[in-house]
Amino acid sequence: MKKIMAKKKWAIPALVVAFAMGYFSSVYAGQWVQDGSKWKYKNDNGKFVTNEWQRGGDNLWRWIGSDGVMATSTWVDNRNYFVDEKGVMVANNWVKATENGKSYWYYFNSKGEKQTSMWRKNGGSWFYLDDEGRVQTGWVDDDRYYCDENGAMATGWRKIAPADKIRVKNVPGESDDGKRWHYFGKDGKKYQAKSGSKHSEYKIDGATYSFNEDGYMDTGWVNLKESSNAKIKDFRYYNSDGTMRKGWYSLKPPTGIKETYLNNVEWFYFNRDGKPESSESEKHLRSTGLKKINGLTYIFRSNGTPVYGLQRVYTSDDNYDVYYFGTQAQSNVQKGKQEVKEAGGATAEYYFENNGKGYTGVHDGKLYYKGKLQVADKASKYIAISIPQGNGRANYVINSNGRVSKNTTVTDNNKVKYKTDKKGILIEYDGSKSGVNGRFESPQEPDVMDY
Repeated sequence: MKKIMAKKKWAIPALVVAFAMGYFSSVYAGQWVQDGSKWKYKNDNGKFVTNEWQRGGDNLWRWIGSDGVMATSTWVDNRNYFVDEKGVMVANNWVKATENGKSYWYYFNSKGEKQTSMWRKNGGSWFYLDDEGRVQTGWVDDDRYYCDENGAMATGWRKIAPADKIRVKNVPGESDDGKRWHYFGKDGKKYQAKSGSKHSEYKIDGATYSFNEDGYMDTGWVNLKESSNAKIKDFRYYNSDGTMRKGWYSLKPPTGIKETYLNNVEWFYFNRDGKPESSESEKHLRSTGLKKINGLTYIFRSNGTPVYGLQRVYTSDDNYDVYYFGTQAQSNVQKGKQEVKEAGGATAEYYFENNGKGYTGVHDGKLYYKGKLQVADKASKYIAISIPQGNGRANYVINSNGRVSKNTTVTDNNKVKYKTDKKGILIEYDGSKSGVNGRFESPQEPDVMDY
């Protein structure tokens, strides 16, 4: 309001000067009469009037008070109008009036009427006039807008104290002054949760923010679903500056969530929409959940944490592949030959394809099933093992090191002979070709971790 203040300075010159300039005249039916330093108005019946408006010779309105004297520099007519130092009704202008030691700005329209409960623009800024016509500061108009110490409507970011009716205790991490960050649009309205919601997201200067129903900028975990059985996918995380988190972040899991966590602090990955990556299924991992991030492949549990170790990843309800996601520090798909610590604590050799799937078949002369090296127990020395292949199976002969016996005849410790072709497929069993296509030892299953 500094611009407004500069507009008008109330100085009261000698009224005799005003009369000399012809402000008052008897051209009307009534007549202005000077009584010392005071002016009165006598009507055409010769009576002095009270509590009414009369024009001067300059055709401007003046007010005759209850004492019959023209009012100056004061409120008149039930405080709905204001007259200046010359007694002229103020119109189309701002007035700064002092009451009980405090100064307030008011605006009067072309009819001189005090404006109330409305917005008025001045000098490029908007000001709110309350129900008494005073330019208001602080929260206004049902706390949807905020006006600064000069009364100018706020736009953009402002860190301010909440409105009294929604004042709450300090939020952890906030300063003790109780102030909160708010954002006001170009129209001055504060950003807040949309009707029926407790939190709503807004895009500001290319970044995503969230505001609650009181208009506070959200930080930390926010439950956008607003329900007690929310999943991690229903949450978003907002940094201390209010921007929505994207990418990897290690932090304490949210509260009010149905999933459980093993650690006080966990790793989460927030995608470009700020949504934590997670498995849709609470029963097992799905291949559709494999995500490539910065050149590495991950998969996430239903609680949003990345898996590690040896895992089954299902392609359908009944079919799965085995992947190795490394140590907890790695938690991404590993490829090639790996020494894997299985769920039971034993270490075994595995081989994984370039896409991370556990390999089934012969690689470098050794036999693998779903990535796990197949071996004969040392007591047997050799075994025939049936590996699923297409709609049937292939029977290979392997030793205790997992090596396939190709194009040869070997004898196990029970004196049973096995003859194989060049691929290591069994073609004679103990001297007979009969039964070579039957079912022999089942493959050794990978000892995976519990999902």
